[in-house]
Amino acid sequence: MREMAEQYMAARGIEKRIREIGLPARAERAMTAGNTSSSGHRGTTTWAEWLGRDREAASGRMAA
Repeated sequence: MREMAEQYMAARGIEKRIREIGLPARAERAMTAGNTSSSGHRGTTTWAEWLGRDREAASGRMAA
């Protein structure tokens, strides 16, 4: 979770401290396994691609 938060913040240029919080064991296992939604749609976009695509869309909005 921390690594994802660091990547998200770096992609957005956010420079803040990340605080560790505990999650219930069941929730942590589900997040680590990638099971964020039992009824969620599955695609092929990776986290890194999503971060980059979102940054490109944001820069497009700023340029318009």
